[in-house]
Amino acid sequence: MDMGQENIADAGKRLANDIRVGRGRLLLFWPLILHKAADGKSMAEAISDHAHAIAGGPPGDRQSCWQRIDDTLDHIPPPFGEREDERVGRRGHAYAEALYFHEFVRTTLFRRPAPERETPPPIQLFQRRDLRHVRVAFQKQIGESLQRWDKTLDVERLNLYLFSTGVAVVVLEVHGEDWTLAAFQCFHDCFRRLYAPFFQDGVGAPRGFVPDGVSWLAEAGSSPPQVGGECPSWRAEDTIGDVDAMGDGSRQTPLFGHWRYLVAGALPLERRPGGDYWRSLSDERMPTMATVSLSSADGCDGRQALASVRDGDLMRLCFADGPEDDAYPYDRGFLARVWPNHVYDRFGDRGTLYLLSGYAFVAVGAGSDFDSYVSEHVRRHYFQMGLLLHFQHASLLSYSMRITRAVEALDGSGKHVAHDRNEQFRERMALIEGDFLQFVHRYRFTGISNQMQAREVFSLWRAQLELDALFDDVKDELRNANAFLSARTEEHQTAAANKLANVAAIGVVLGLASSTMGMNVVFDEKRFEDWNVASHIALAAAVAAFFCIAGLAGLRYLGLWQGRLKALFGILLVVFAATSLIAFAIRAHG
Repeated sequence: MDMGQENIADAGKRLANDIRVGRGRLLLFWPLILHKAADGKSMAEAISDHAHAIAGGPPGDRQSCWQRIDDTLDHIPPPFGEREDERVGRRGHAYAEALYFHEFVRTTLFRRPAPERETPPPIQLFQRRDLRHVRVAFQKQIGESLQRWDKTLDVERLNLYLFSTGVAVVVLEVHGEDWTLAAFQCFHDCFRRLYAPFFQDGVGAPRGFVPDGVSWLAEAGSSPPQVGGECPSWRAEDTIGDVDAMGDGSRQTPLFGHWRYLVAGALPLERRPGGDYWRSLSDERMPTMATVSLSSADGCDGRQALASVRDGDLMRLCFADGPEDDAYPYDRGFLARVWPNHVYDRFGDRGTLYLLSGYAFVAVGAGSDFDSYVSEHVRRHYFQMGLLLHFQHASLLSYSMRITRAVEALDGSGKHVAHDRNEQFRERMALIEGDFLQFVHRYRFTGISNQMQAREVFSLWRAQLELDALFDDVKDELRNANAFLSARTEEHQTAAANKLANVAAIGVVLGLASSTMGMNVVFDEKRFEDWNVASHIALAAAVAAFFCIAGLAGLRYLGLWQGRLKALFGILLVVFAATSLIAFAIRAHG
């Protein structure tokens, strides 16, 4: 694609505001990581405690909104009023979804809990079904025109996944019809925002970057049950108060109220002294998956529908950017280099494109095959890919943060404090290394299927997220930490060996002195039968002092003239010499 010829490339193509989108579906991934209060507990044990708390929430508590789903293959809830033929079709889609993956991947993704197993399954799923719709108001300045939209969308899935690595992923799927491409681009860009990235004119969140308002609905036009607190109706101008909240020193992410409402009670987001809490991992933009159907009543096929979309608008879908008048969202030279790495077009001639930017996955196309098969595959097969990849990304970042916090604990002064903190660091690193080993062997997949398309898409998606580089970074951090621990262990062993050598050297000297005095060479009973006790003590102390002098000379000759050992021998020499002098003085006056 020669982007220098944009007027030629876009000849005959339509502006985003003139392109109808029959169906638009958006999946949001919200990764959260657990900050444990108890260092001695493994992450898997902490996650198990949280899972029990969510499943066993008392009536009237917001935790009770979340229902445990034993079979993770039922991650898409059945529609209300489902017919028997629809149920059979849904189970058929689930069957194909499971068999799409390697058996070892299925064991992780779809293993059901069993009473005979003591450990929980690798993935625990909770589902919330009290929210049926969401109303979103948003706007965008496109050229000279300010365009506003107000959409009420169906909430088709609201899931909470818990992983034993200390990661939770909240999944929200919303669906709406009768869009323009510009409206969906704007919705895709702004609805995924977790908080205001900046403030506009000191008034509130920047319009066009975040929604103007969000309201959760139990039914169209009605609020959901007030379970455990009020469901907020959020407005963009309310966020200016977040500036003061950031000034309290904690620097916690000022999440929008409508996102907090989804997990409040189930996942504590506020820091609590002595308690676990969850931290939002991404920046203000959640990772997304989207399906954009360009099917229309004019009878054009998929290729014609795709051909009518400007390349720049496809790029905006790929990078989750809002609509603009400009032909391209970024510099054309830059896009010419990187754009081929973001497009999977194996079935482009059939009217289907897959656009991948790592944080966003977009299937765009038209036609009956796209609306029936491709759309369902995105909701199931590719959704599982995205769940695994974003979970792996969150887990690796979590391990890196845990290692950093463990290293921070080494900051101390004083020998005793440093020793205690070294032991704490050793224990923390042992837990992290054990958790990382579980992650490598249970959750890290570099290939998930024998299907050629699955292999190609998964490889491209992994490359966009740079998972291999991140994995290598975490391994290096663990290796450096272990090298530090090994060095400290060797230092302690060397210090212990030196202490033992000091004791041995003193023992040898005293042993030689004792042996000499016991040989009746110095102490002869007949020769010294008229000596009193003081005389014997004086002579014994003199002999010991002589061997101390000999020991010091020997250490110096052997090159073992260490300060601490020299001091010990010096003290012994002074003690024995003083004892000898005192004893001789007593004998002289006796």
